[in-house]
Amino acid sequence: MMRQPIQSPAAVGGFSPPQINSLDDTGLSPLWLQDLILKVLYFRGYLTGHKVAEEIALPLAGVTDQLLTTLKQEKFIEVKSSQGGLGEGAYTFNKQGRNHYLPCLFYTVLIDCTHRPDTCAVRQCGEVF
Repeated sequence: MMRQPIQSPAAVGGFSPPQINSLDDTGLSPLWLQDLILKVLYFRGYLTGHKVAEEIALPLAGVTDQLLTTLKQEKFIEVKSSQGGLGEGAYTFNKQGRNHYLPCLFYTVLIDCTHRPDTCAVRQCGEVF
């Protein structure tokens, strides 16, 4: 039995998402994306910018690189090695980033379903309860 080649949804008249070129194009909060990167680095260790972009399924240029730059400027992460161009450096938590972020890492989303499932509320770390 011969398999049919898989066609993209756009090729068969289906949905094709718009290209993402900037943080605004994602429709997601930059802080939420930064939290996601910090979680990825915590659980995966040292990663290049390309690997971080792959893990969060967003392009490096214009999106992930901006997020990594912000996290470096805020001293949450550092570049352990730099080998060439954009995305080749190995990123990891630094001590200050760990101390500041670890309390929130496992507490980012709390679902409060005390008595009735239809009243569940999703809360972010740092929100007043």
